[in-house]
This record gives sequence, C-alpha cells and structure tokens, in this order.
Amino acid sequence: MRGKSLTCRTTALQILGRSPTVLAKFFTCQAGYHSNVRLTISKDDPCLFISAVAKNRLPVFKRDVLKEITCKAIDEARVSCGFLLFAYVIMSDHLHLLTDSPRKPSVVLQFIKGIVSRRVLGYLKEMNYETSLKKLEHDTWKQNHRYSLWQHDSEVFSVSSEATFMQKVNYIHQNPVRAGFVDRAEDYCWSSVRFWNKCPRDDEPLRVDIDKIVWRRSSTAQSSSGSGPASQRLAAHRRGKAITQVLGYLVRAEFVLTLRRLAAHRRGTAIAEEP
Repeated sequence: MRGKSLTCRTTALQILGRSPTVLAKFFTCQAGYHSNVRLTISKDDPCLFISAVAKNRLPVFKRDVLKEITCKAIDEARVSCGFLLFAYVIMSDHLHLLTDSPRKPSVVLQFIKGIVSRRVLGYLKEMNYETSLKKLEHDTWKQNHRYSLWQHDSEVFSVSSEATFMQKVNYIHQNPVRAGFVDRAEDYCWSSVRFWNKCPRDDEPLRVDIDKIVWRRSSTAQSSSGSGPASQRLAAHRRGKAITQVLGYLVRAEFVLTLRRLAAHRRGTAIAEEP
C-alpha cells in the first residue's frame, strides 16, 4: 500500500475540495513530496491505465515539438496532482499513461488532460496555426472554451495486480511497433521503454517513477517490456529449455526403439535354436 503518515493524510483532508489551481500551488511547494512515497500494487492501492485520444483522431502530436510540449505538460500535471508516473507513450493522435491513484481517477484525468490541452493549444495559438485550431473548434462554444483537444471518451482502467500492470506496460511500449513507426520499441523516443530496459538516455523527454514500486514478486520487474537484456535472457532460457526437452524426447525414443530391436533379435535367436 502506498505509505502515508498520519500527518500526510491529515494534510490531504485539509486541502480536499480546493480548486486545481490551489492544489497545483500546494503540491508544487512540497519539496520532495515523492521522495518517501512507495507503492505496492494491490486492490487497496490500484494503478490507473489512462488512454486519451485527440479530437476526431487528429494527429495533433505528430510533430516532435508538440510531443515534447506534451511530455512537459504531463510532468507538470504529475507535480500539480501529486501522482506517480510509471509508463507512457505519446503517439500522433493519442497517448497512454500508467500512474498511481493518489486521488479519484476522474481528478487525475482532469489534471492530465487539462494541463496538456492548455499547453498544446497555447502553442498552436502562439504559432498562429489557424488551420489546426479550426479543426479543434467546438460547434458551439462558450467564453474561454472555444477549442477542444480531446475526445470525450477517454478511458481509465484500474490495475490492481502486478501481472495486469506488466501487461499494460508491455502494451504501452509496443504501441509504436504495432503502428509501424519503428521495428524495436527502444528506437521510439517518446516512451518510457528505455527506463524499463535499464538503458535510459541522457536526453529522455520524460522520466518515470519505477523506483517507487515495491514488488511483491521479484521476477515481475525483470520481464518488463518484451525486449531488452532481461527479456532476451529469459527468451534464450526458454529456447534452451525447449531444445533440451526435444533432445530428451529423441533420446528416449531412440532408447525405446533399441530395446524393441534387441527384443526382436532375441526372439529371432530363440526361434532359430528350437529343435
């Protein structure tokens, strides 16, 4: 379970119900808020698998500059809302995140979508990309809500076991491969796969909080994303085991065949010696 002291829980109750702006100021001011947080994935403390899709599946995040803005906005939302980020991928028209759940799922989603939307739309307005903005306009809009970056059917899936957690990690990291963007997940810049394979680059666009997870099964973290040194060793071990089994079957079959031949030979010899 995610560890919080009585003081921390009391503080959380004191700020409950305040606006996102006030919450953002509170969490931003808490130096080292995440430093003592640890998470054990369970039904009592589930993680959130979040999928957010751009309006009408428009390739809003196609350009690297917008992917970078999105990564910075997610990091800003992480600090503002106080959640931990374990895995992510930014595709051209959608994104996937795997977080913990320090607040209600709807609130975590609101922070993420709200801050990403403001930063991306702000960039499009600053650069005068009127064509792109036109595609994101509401049919009917109110003051300060002329544009919408997201579809309304965002998904938030509760993850309460380590097995399901790793399935979601693998799904997230394999998105660019399934889309045909890269042949290997590690070659796609805008995901957390290299952290899971323990080979992060110095210029990673967004860092993740894998070190905050307390694993109940030590082998779970080793088989991370279907690629990388750990999974390659596991695959080689399985191939070696399969080859050993096949060789064992062949040896046993040859041994049985030899015994049958020997028995047939003995029967033949006995018949030849009869008077």
